[in-house]
Amino acid sequence: MKILSYPVSVIYYFFFGLTLGLMHIVQWLSYNLGGYNAHHKAVKTMNWMLIMCTKILGTTHTFTGKEKLSKG
Repeated sequence: MKILSYPVSVIYYFFFGLTLGLMHIVQWLSYNLGGYNAHHKAVKTMNWMLIMCTKILGTTHTFTGKEKLSKG
């Protein structure tokens, strides 16, 4: 199993770095051209992409307690 973890880690780090590099450009452009709201959407997209990158490693994410959050 440890043998398999090395190539999977390399693949994960590649996609993690690619996401950070691309989203840095997207965030900079959205903030300078679109303002706060566009930048906020870019950050939300980046967070989603980083969570999806962890799926390469086989992790799962479960969110509970959403009913307690206020809307807005």
